Amino acid sequence: MDLYLTAAGLGLSFGNLWICVLLVFSLQTANRHTAAGYLLGRAAAIVVLCLIVALLGGAVDLPRPALHASTGVLLLGFAAYLLSLHVFGWVPPWKRRTAHVEGAADCDHQCSSCALRHDPAAHQACGDCGDHGVCSAEEPEVRDLTVAARRAHGKEPYGAGTSSSDASVAGFWPGTVLGALRGAAMCSKLVVLLPLLLTAGWHEALGVGVVFSVTSSIYPLLGFVFGRFALRLVALKKPLFWLSSIFLIGLGSRMIWMAFTH
Repeated sequence: MDLYLTAAGLGLSFGNLWICVLLVFSLQTANRHTAAGYLLGRAAAIVVLCLIVALLGGAVDLPRPALHASTGVLLLGFAAYLLSLHVFGWVPPWKRRTAHVEGAADCDHQCSSCALRHDPAAHQACGDCGDHGVCSAEEPEVRDLTVAARRAHGKEPYGAGTSSSDASVAGFWPGTVLGALRGAAMCSKLVVLLPLLLTAGWHEALGVGVVFSVTSSIYPLLGFVFGRFALRLVALKKPLFWLSSIFLIGLGSRMIWMAFTH
């Protein structure tokens, strides 16, 4: 049960990357098939990765208490990272940028470079663009996927922050390939699950992959299904981070306690 709770908690932990991607998907209908393919490809790749880790763990004898304690420590660290980054406004050194590309104005926490900067709801509550000068929809994980959507919402094809080498990915199968190659490979939350997966059977790993891929896609799926309703989630960003972080802290503490008492 702890394995599935951890996967669900990590999946539901709100991430800034998904905020902007959710918004561009909900406001741009032309990419619906691409978005569906991306989410499906990402889910399939996550399940495969979980199975591979479980098979590797079954080939060696690993101390279960130590692995459970490691997962607890990683959960506590991840919760602290979420809170410091998205609630208290800490900007990691690797994301700090003093100015936008090509001499644009300094970051002012107003998403001046974001494709959705003209939308009142996004503009009012947005923090994922101004924090470090790059809109989340331009991150490497989804940059190719969101080219058309960013252009449709005021992003110049080859303007500031957009490379002339960008190529738009459109269609269900191209989206599936991109989701499998980038969506799962760049999901840092999977690192937290590694110690638990090393002690899991193949059926448990399969379940974890399904649970994590579904729960981590809840927010973009809401935008995909309900459209502009997804904008309301942006205003609830900090409460969602608090809720998910408190859950992860409780789960991490419980796993550490169980590792030393069972």
